[in-house]
Parts: sequence; structure tokens; C-alpha cells
Amino acid sequence: MLRDTWINADFPAHQEKSFLRKHKAVLGVDHHNLRLDRLLWDERRRAARRLFRHVDKSHRRLAQARLALMERRRGVDAAIKRVPYGLVNHPGLIFERVRWRRRAGKDSGARELLLNLPADLGRPGKWWYEQSYQIRQAIEDGLVDDAYAVASGHGQIDNGSFAEAEWLAGWLALRFLNEPIVALSHFTVMYDRVRYPISRARAAYWAGRAARADDDEDRAKIWFRLAARHPTTFYGQLASQALSLFSTDRFTVGEPSVAPELRDRFEARPLVQAARMLGEAGDFEALLTFVMHLSRGARTPGEHLLISQMGLTYGAPHVSVKAAKRATRSGIHLVAYNYPVSFGEADVSRVPDPPEIALLLGLARQESEMNPLAVSGAGARGLMQLKPSTAKQLSQTLDVAYSTSRLTHDPGYNIMLGSAYLSKLLSDYRGAYALALAAYNAGPSRVDRWLRTYGDPRGGAIDAIDWIELVPFSETRNYVQRVLESVRVYRYILNGAPSWTDIRLLGAPVGPDTTAVN
Repeated sequence: MLRDTWINADFPAHQEKSFLRKHKAVLGVDHHNLRLDRLLWDERRRAARRLFRHVDKSHRRLAQARLALMERRRGVDAAIKRVPYGLVNHPGLIFERVRWRRRAGKDSGARELLLNLPADLGRPGKWWYEQSYQIRQAIEDGLVDDAYAVASGHGQIDNGSFAEAEWLAGWLALRFLNEPIVALSHFTVMYDRVRYPISRARAAYWAGRAARADDDEDRAKIWFRLAARHPTTFYGQLASQALSLFSTDRFTVGEPSVAPELRDRFEARPLVQAARMLGEAGDFEALLTFVMHLSRGARTPGEHLLISQMGLTYGAPHVSVKAAKRATRSGIHLVAYNYPVSFGEADVSRVPDPPEIALLLGLARQESEMNPLAVSGAGARGLMQLKPSTAKQLSQTLDVAYSTSRLTHDPGYNIMLGSAYLSKLLSDYRGAYALALAAYNAGPSRVDRWLRTYGDPRGGAIDAIDWIELVPFSETRNYVQRVLESVRVYRYILNGAPSWTDIRLLGAPVGPDTTAVN
């Protein structure tokens, strides 16, 4: 226990000194070496240097080289040369060399190291940013074989990075290397590992694409049906489109039934009663904390329903959205609470060609989870997360008075200005939803650069789904997919019938079309 504490705990300098003095009899140089390694992975540089006099010479030189690379100091080559031969392939040193080369713009050198990784990565999770960056950079440079080699040799353990690495390897094998059988193996491994609906639909859809590319239509349909079990997800919807399914039975806005005795037990819980007091008092921040605690402990569809209802009951739709999203992870679709339709009064008559309501709702849900009071760390405000500088320009364009406070205290005002901005982006990108959404999230200049780099899906230069997946920012890729999937859900809620988003045209509702996935 003492040794484990020494290796893994963080101390202020005076406590560290005291701990060492009290327990030096049970702490040997090996324990100091392990602590030093951990501190360097955690980038606790000052604490690492304090340990130099307690470690052996070899590990001190290793640490000095890692620190020189980490801090981008002069003389890194000399520091690396001083590392003893037995430690030159230490994962911490290789990691810092990869990162140093990427920061120095030496991507080919970074990939050279990534293609010859040690079996033990030390901290696999820390490697993933470097790996994913170089995979995508290699794709952009036309070095697809290198990209696949890095992706397939990822060594990741954490479910999230493991799934993303396997997906990238499969996608590269299928779409760039024409190896559908290899691709299918990666997508299958991913599917077996992931649990959340978004990831399962993604893995199954692409497994279906791989099977179809291998002319195995029966297997393709099996995989597409697995993906289509998740009808509120981007890839679940594409799978339904591939199968020409109009899944009205799956896409219901109905609710689970709640027996009176379950409702009574729920309402008798002290935590529920406290949450209701907070809701009645209008303390929505505290209400959210209580509701999410309840949601994490929910075991039945009825419990999830009662919990998700609480936000809308008190006029806090974002609380309902968060709770219903958690229910979706368990396969429980509470559409009415996950996709609320209340905007407040929004006058978009001043907006030329205002976007469809389903798109506005989907965007607001993704931007703020329908919280009119939301303020981001970057200062974006309200339902549609408008920066004050952007909102001021939009108000001038629409000839309405500008007010910063109204961005968060007048939902209709926020929606009007956000609608004007989205309308302009749709016009700029000729109605292409995916491009306009990417621009809303990452900025038009980046989208224009990506169109030049990867091709324009509007003209057929590249498959639209591939274009979305090529976007180098994970936040933007996720953003576009989450809004597009929400658009179809909102179209169903508003129109009472399924409606498709043709990913090739990127906007207009159409009927089922299997060529969208060929």
C-alpha cells in the first residue's frame, strides 16, 4: 500500500519529503523509477525533477531526454544520445519523440516512429491523439498505406480510442485500399466491443458496406438491420435508407407505460422530492445535478421516463434532453423528451429563406441541449450559441436592435438571429446541410479549405459520407452527424411521418434510395 501510494499519489514538495523520510526503508530505487515514469506521463515536470537524486543514472538520463523533448528545449538530440541503449525504446521516450516531431512539423518522421512502436505503449490513451492526427495527415498526404498501418497497429485499450482506431482501419481498408474483407474484420471487432447506440450503428452500417462491397448482399442486409435498430442515429438512419425501410413502428413518439405503484414509489423517494423542490424554485442547475444522479441509477424504462419528464415539467427542456440521452444509451427511446420542440416565440419573417424548423431544432438541441441560458467557455450564448460579435452583425443585417442580454433571456430573439446566420450559410453552400453545419461549427474558411483538400460532395467529386468522415476535427464530425440525425427525428415529430435526408443532396427530404450507400 505504501509503495503504491508513493508511485501513484501526488504530493506537495514538503509532504513528499516527509513521506520519503518516514518510509525510506520500504522504498527502493525501483519504486522511485516507477514514480518518475508516472510523473513524466502526467507531465508533472517539477515533481519529476525533485526525484532525480533518488533514481538510478540510467533512468535519470531517460527522464532528462523526455523532459527536453516535452519542453522543446535545445539539444534534444544530445539528450537522446545520452540515454542508455536498454532504454532507447522506452515508450515514454518514443512518445515524446513522436510528439516533438509533430509539433516541429516533421510528420513523416513522426509516422516513421509510429510504424515501429514498442509492444508496451505505457499509456496507450496518451498516444491516441498523436496516432489519430498522423493517420489523418497521412490520408491528406496521399499515404494511405501508412495511414492504415498506423491505424491497424494502434495498441489502444480504452473503449473509445479502440473503437475509433478500428473504425479508421476498416474505413481505410474499404474506401481507400479496396480490401472489403479486411475492412469487415475491423468493423466486426469494433461492433463486438462498443455498447452505445451511436457506435453500434456506426460499426454495423460500415460492416454492411464492407459486405456489400464484397458482393455478399445477404450478410450486408444482416448488418444493415443491426444498424437500423438504432433509428435516432446517423448511421442507423443510413442503414434504414440502404434497406428501403420506413420504420414507423420503430420511430414512435409513444412513451413506456408506468404502473401507478411505480409512480408512487418514485414520488416517495427523498431525492425526487428534493429535485421537485428545486424545479419549483427555478434552480435548474441544481435540478440537473439531482436528475442526472437519478438517471444514473435508473433501471427500467418507466424510471427513465419519470426522470426525463422532470425537466419539461419545470420549463427546463435541457434537463429532459440530458436525462433522455442517458436513457438512449440503455436502448430506451424517449423521443418527446430527447427532442423537445418548444422554442418560444421566434419571428423569422425578417430572415430571407429561413431554414426548416426541423433543422433549427436539431441545431439548437446540439448547440445548447435546448438551454436558453447556456453560455460556452468561448462566450457563445443561448439556444443557438451565438457569439455576441456575430449576433451584433446579424442584428444589423436584419435591422433589429442588438442586445447581449436578450441572447440568453429571449429565446425567440436568439433563434431569429441564429436562423439568419444558418440561412446565409445554407445559401453560401447551395443548400448543402452538412457543409452549412460544418461551417456553423468550425467556420466557413475551414469548410472552404476542406472542400479544396478533399473534394466537393455536391458535384460528386467525393462521397458525402466520406467527406464528413474526412473532416479533421472530431468535434465537427460529431456535430454534423448529430444534427443531421436530429433533423430526421424532428421531421417525424413535426410531420407525423418518416422523412429521409438524402446524404448526397445533403438537405431536401426524399424517399428511400439505396444508391446513397453504394
